[in-house]
Amino acid sequence: TQSIVWKDVPNGVWFKKIPYLWPVSAPETVLLNIAKFKSHGMGMTLCSKNLQGTIAASYQQHCTTLQSEMNINSSHIQPNAKNTIQQNYQRHVKAGVPRWDKPGQNGGLWQETWASRCLDNVSTIGPALHIIEGIFGHDGNFIEGPHDGYAADFMSNIIILGRNSFHVDIIGTWLSGHEPGNFGLFH
Repeated sequence: TQSIVWKDVPNGVWFKKIPYLWPVSAPETVLLNIAKFKSHGMGMTLCSKNLQGTIAASYQQHCTTLQSEMNINSSHIQPNAKNTIQQNYQRHVKAGVPRWDKPGQNGGLWQETWASRCLDNVSTIGPALHIIEGIFGHDGNFIEGPHDGYAADFMSNIIILGRNSFHVDIIGTWLSGHEPGNFGLFH
């Protein structure tokens, strides 16, 4: 049995190749993307971000900074990736993408970098169906949250599904009432 399935990334911004954990993306397999309705530091973990977990280490480290090479084979990164991401970031700031003007470690450039890596992955993997399972939601950044400094779980009783991860995620974002950092991904 093959343990890694390599996929080329046509027109990728960051990636040229991505390794998936078998059987993800293997011939004659079908992927159902089932994500939790959960918040974190960048916003909501929904379908598009959930797909990071299908990638082999260290390629799934989408949330590292632009300067990070992610400890991956440099021949699997687009040669002009950092410049392209920087140009896209400037264009998105000028266009007024929400929170892209935010400075610092989790600011707009970091989010642009994450979004570029995420979009490369989503363009390559192609699940048959995306589902947000929201029987219980989580309204904090892992442990931290709005309840005396802590996150809390709550019953939300929602299930959203569709063929397009971004359409499903937009509905999940709207239902959460969240002003997410990853909203820029939809732009």
